[in-house]
Amino acid sequence: MVDRRQILQGVGSAIALGASGLLARAAGAAEKVPLVSGLPSGVYDTATLEALPGKKPLIKLSYRPPNYETPASYFAAPITPNEAFFVRYHLADIPAAIDVNSWTLRVGGDGATGALEFGMRELQGGFEQVEIAAVCQCSGNRRDYIRTNSPFMTAKVWEAEVTKMINAFGAPIEPADAKAIIDYLARNYGSP
Repeated sequence: MVDRRQILQGVGSAIALGASGLLARAAGAAEKVPLVSGLPSGVYDTATLEALPGKKPLIKLSYRPPNYETPASYFAAPITPNEAFFVRYHLADIPAAIDVNSWTLRVGGDGATGALEFGMRELQGGFEQVEIAAVCQCSGNRRDYIRTNSPFMTAKVWEAEVTKMINAFGAPIEPADAKAIIDYLARNYGSP
């Protein structure tokens, strides 16, 4: 036979379970990722906030390739902190770990007079540490865009651009390097 105590325990358990489900749904709704309007509908359902190592929680739009957006709340300030800066990785192999003792950075290419190679220790301790404000723009600044949209840019125009980078933005470019950069840009992406 069922007594009053068992009924009350059952009702109490049911209320507790129902409340926990409501609380979980409310928490999930509270953690809804704040996205701008106009995105494909599936994005709103799949985007999550996730913190990568060394980063604040970012909006994860896809895992392969990694595509993590900076939450819009960071754009209220003029500078986005590094730990909140977006993450993109377009290569197939995503390293699980990096051996900092053997890792190197190689710098070279068409515009360089030679190739340079640096190890992690050299990068961390072999240079004066400086901090400058920089703009990172993902679209519209690739070589094909420059090549097709800059034939009117003479050496004088490129000189003005490089001078602006040095004087207005504090780019640490030596005068001899500035001349080589201007010549390269005019020769390859404009007219002399």
